[in-house]
Amino acid sequence: MVEKNEFTIQPRLVGIRDFMVWTGLGRNSARELGERIGCTRRLGGRVLYDLKVAGAYLDKLDTEDNKS
Repeated sequence: MVEKNEFTIQPRLVGIRDFMVWTGLGRNSARELGERIGCTRRLGGRVLYDLKVAGAYLDKLDTEDNKS
């Protein structure tokens, strides 16, 4: 008998709508944040947002806020 491993795959690159939900920002603010922190990736005609880069940026902000 083969055991099934149940896990969910979290995408690393997401479109603007998912990035808006993930950040809790509106479209323009999410787009500007993505460009400012360098997490935008262009694949063909699509602009995707790298959640690993965005997460690292937000973790760094959290660490800096706790130091003060």
